[in-house]
Amino acid sequence: MLIPLTAATSEPVTVAEAKAHLRLTHASDDGLIGRQIAAAREYVELTTGRALATATYRLVQSQFDNPVELPLWPVSAVSSVSYVDASNVRIVLAAPSYLFDPDRRTLSAVSAWPYGTSVNIEFATAPALIPEGLKSAILLRVQAEYEANAEDAVKLRDAAHALAWPFRLNLGV
Repeated sequence: MLIPLTAATSEPVTVAEAKAHLRLTHASDDGLIGRQIAAAREYVELTTGRALATATYRLVQSQFDNPVELPLWPVSAVSSVSYVDASNVRIVLAAPSYLFDPDRRTLSAVSAWPYGTSVNIEFATAPALIPEGLKSAILLRVQAEYEANAEDAVKLRDAAHALAWPFRLNLGV
């Protein structure tokens, strides 16, 4: 389970860009559009595995995988790795006990992962250049939520999904 700890401070699509896409000139729905942008970005991030905004997260797993694959990329830093041991005590691992590979977005144990449950990994994302196709996917999802009737909303969401799909990580490998 992926839990946001610190919300994104900026979005890859601005309210002004979304309003231009929607051909809106009034400001009465700016707050709503801002929330729809955040929701659309989150959808695109989860669909592709690509972080589109700087934020911090906690990944919660029942146990250690080998290696542990982080669900978003790029990751700027892993700040904490912890688990609950057999005595039901949360143990924080020292950074030298695991290796972080930012290109593969994986964590590997230096020797072996300890036995434990309720694994928590806290990390920060730091997106680089965001492809225009992903920005367009966000705009289409905002349009689907803001102004489309039910039938058109389905078509817009499908189009947004089709735009985002080629950018997903691992491509099923």
